[in-house]
Amino acid sequence: MTEHRSPRTAWFNGRFVPEGEVLIPYRDRSFNRGDGCFDMTRTFDGRIFRLEEHVERLYRSLRYLSIDIGLEPKEMIAITEQVVERNEPLRAAAGDWWVAQRVSRGADTLVEATVRVACVAGGRARPIPRGLRLALKADQDACGKVAGGR
Repeated sequence: MTEHRSPRTAWFNGRFVPEGEVLIPYRDRSFNRGDGCFDMTRTFDGRIFRLEEHVERLYRSLRYLSIDIGLEPKEMIAITEQVVERNEPLRAAAGDWWVAQRVSRGADTLVEATVRVACVAGGRARPIPRGLRLALKADQDACGKVAGGR
């Protein structure tokens, strides 16, 4: 079996690591039972689209699922921005990134599971057709929110 090594950096359970070191145990509840949640956005020219709104939605889902990840939303925003920033040198070859925060309740064990949190930037975000791009631009301008207010 060939091992895939990505030069990208991810944030996983409190540390920045090479993406290839983000490993999910076989007994992970999110993998086995869908007991977790995620949110995803993308970048436009390296700027994260509506990050605050996406993180707000992630935290609404986490509250609904009664999963406490031990981070405030502003910390998740900062982590996400750092992940994108650390991967910026690779973006030219990829175009733009999909950006995801993934949370699992943890692995089934005889004791309480440990929550797992990952934030990754990767995959090639497909170009958006011109008409839709113009509509998104108008939406961005109306809201004044792109890349965390940047």
